[in-house]
Amino acid sequence: MKKNSLLLMCLFLFILSETEINAQETKGIYDTIHIYGKGNRKKYTVEASKFGYIQLAGYNPDVVRKLAKFGGDLVGESLTSLTGIGFGGTRDVEFVYPGQIITAMPYYDWQMNVYCEGSITTERNRVKNSDGTHSVQTTEKRYYYWDRGTKGIILGMADTIGRLEIIRWPKPDPVLDKWIIDVAQKKREQGDSLFASAWRYVTLCQFRGKETAIWYNYAANEIYILAANELLGVLQIGNLPDRIKRKTPVKFTLLALNSLPENDRIDILRLAMFGLWLKDISQ
Repeated sequence: MKKNSLLLMCLFLFILSETEINAQETKGIYDTIHIYGKGNRKKYTVEASKFGYIQLAGYNPDVVRKLAKFGGDLVGESLTSLTGIGFGGTRDVEFVYPGQIITAMPYYDWQMNVYCEGSITTERNRVKNSDGTHSVQTTEKRYYYWDRGTKGIILGMADTIGRLEIIRWPKPDPVLDKWIIDVAQKKREQGDSLFASAWRYVTLCQFRGKETAIWYNYAANEIYILAANELLGVLQIGNLPDRIKRKTPVKFTLLALNSLPENDRIDILRLAMFGLWLKDISQ
């Protein structure tokens, strides 16, 4: 009887160890999703997706708030006209990037508003016209200050589903480092010495009630989506040509955690594409 009990115990332990091994093998398995585009149209076909295509838009910022103004007035314009000496002014403003994710199914569309402080400098110069007269030519230069607490929101079906803060060129910080420690460790093991210091931005977000982070690393050219310190997805951008022509094929690869429900996987795809849009506007 004791011998049979011992055999049963050994069998139970064997089955338990097999279960634990299978669980460990399942954890951290990622499905591969290919994303195809052409040229700079920012419109992509997503392999095996239910909404056909996904398009990024909203790359030109608008001024939403004018702040202090320094120099420049009607007198300055008059003096420019008379003397030819340039007069202008600088105004601090707040810009908004009106980002959009557009699909064939409006239910999955997102509006992404990113607010960034900046300034607009106006320069006036006296120029000679073809008929011999003179006039004042005005040129405008815009400057964007990403290091002044850039924030944003994500809207889905007119509801706010995410509030975010963008940190450009993040410095080593214990609070930030805990998000990406596993990824950084893996890259070190692979001998990538540039990876640890090549973060262009990190976006910290309260997304659907969960702490979420989106990191972009320019050395690897990859975007990482994490929640609760778990890596949910990686967008591999790859090596793109310096000059992309109208018909140049573009391909990205998204690695998405396969244990996620379908709606969460769709969110990971959209967060990855949001990260791609953010990469472009913050260059």
